[in-house]
Amino acid sequence: MSAARRAPGIRVQLLWLFGLLLATGAIVIVLDEYRQRAEIAALTHLHDDALAGLRATKAVSDAYGLDVVDTAFRVRNYLLGWEQGVAVLDRAQASIAAAWTQLERSSMPPEQRALLEEIARARGDADRASARLRAILQAQDIHALGRFADTELYPAIDPVTTRLNFLADLKMQEAGQLLAAQTAAARLVGAHALAGAAEAIEHAARGEGVTAARRLTEDAHAALDALRAWSASAA
Repeated sequence: MSAARRAPGIRVQLLWLFGLLLATGAIVIVLDEYRQRAEIAALTHLHDDALAGLRATKAVSDAYGLDVVDTAFRVRNYLLGWEQGVAVLDRAQASIAAAWTQLERSSMPPEQRALLEEIARARGDADRASARLRAILQAQDIHALGRFADTELYPAIDPVTTRLNFLADLKMQEAGQLLAAQTAAARLVGAHALAGAAEAIEHAARGEGVTAARRLTEDAHAALDALRAWSASAA
């Protein structure tokens, strides 16, 4: 009788354990799918905003610092022809216009937006200097080019390129923070899933089926809440 009474309890306990393992596996799969979607959203944000903005920032900086400034000194030192110099400047202005439009339309934190507005104000002198350089190249006036390159060009361009480099640094920090948040969220979800599975199996082994189910559900909800919070902050 005693053994007969114990047998159903063991069977029930095994059924609870088997069902719990199935539920644990299903919850882990769901959490992993949710995590993957959150990671894709975060990487999309990283590509569209942080990295795309970084490329646009570098494009504007290179156009001013390399194309405009270098062209003046290369033509002055007879390393580039007058007409070639004008063509380089025209391409640089087109590159600046396209990249600047991309920067203005991109989403960015208030600190970056304020810095972009500073750069926009400094661009006035830089663009006037670029236009002045183009006129000198068209006139093919080597003496005017020398005076302009020595006295006016760098002071007009440097405030823009310096701020652009700072903006690029901020965007790199933003990308790093986003990746760090993604890593932390993935670890948190994994910890909740493993903790829930371990506690649930422990309770099931003791015959505490209701407690096991409750602990598994609580940890699954905690993992989902962590993922939702992280997804909202990364959006």
